[in-house]
Amino acid sequence: LEDLYNNTVKKIDIKQKAICLDCTGSGAKSSSYIKECTGCGGKGMVMKIINIGPCMMQQATARCDKCMGQGRMVDPAGICGICKGNKIVVKNKVINLPIEKGMKDKKRITIPDLAHHDPNADEQGDLILIINILEHPKFKRQGFNLIIDKNILLSEALCGVKFKLYHLDARELIIKTDAIIKPNEEYKISKEGLAKDNYNYGDLIVRFNIVFPDSLSNERKHYLNKILPIKKDDETYKENSEIKFLENAGERMYMEEVNLNGAQEQPEQEGVECVQQ
Repeated sequence: LEDLYNNTVKKIDIKQKAICLDCTGSGAKSSSYIKECTGCGGKGMVMKIINIGPCMMQQATARCDKCMGQGRMVDPAGICGICKGNKIVVKNKVINLPIEKGMKDKKRITIPDLAHHDPNADEQGDLILIINILEHPKFKRQGFNLIIDKNILLSEALCGVKFKLYHLDARELIIKTDAIIKPNEEYKISKEGLAKDNYNYGDLIVRFNIVFPDSLSNERKHYLNKILPIKKDDETYKENSEIKFLENAGERMYMEEVNLNGAQEQPEQEGVECVQQ
């Protein structure tokens, strides 16, 4: 995510099979060492008799195993000393890949003519890079916005909060507000998200989690009742009414998250999309 935010350039090391320049992909020191295959007579295919059942034979053409279907062979005395007759060599290459602003996860980047070489092919294939944006320990991405979760005390939610944050470009930001932080609401810092283009940016969204105290002494409750607004008791109660005390029942569970039938729902299968190179 830092690479995406800072628009960096990644260096990628690859090993590419390339046509041997010393023999121009022939596997021989010179063309005089290339001979017609004696096994197939230069056709690359041979006729074979296949037994398909009792007293049943069938003739079929198959690739010549001696020349591997090439129809030609290199004289052992004239094998290329660089590629050892394999016609290709392995080369180490470095690709400088700019991480563009706003690049999306799983984006496909095509580099023409950088696939492995095939000396028997007329066209050269492309190298396709797929961008995989790793999960960040602090920031989450939502479109062009960045999201962070921050735990604060109840006192900070009521009286104001101030904390330090190191951004993806190593800047030290002081996040501050004197407003009352309300639960389940988002707060933002404009233009501190990912770049949409050279002029527009997303926002940095802060999601506060208010940490409540586990218990309070009677003295503190008395003190808080004096300084905080409280609900006036305008209800009347019968003398013989029963008093029931609440107990903590744990985290709330929403019914839509529970499958009452005990069966797992099967997701709808999407159609297969053909990828164009």
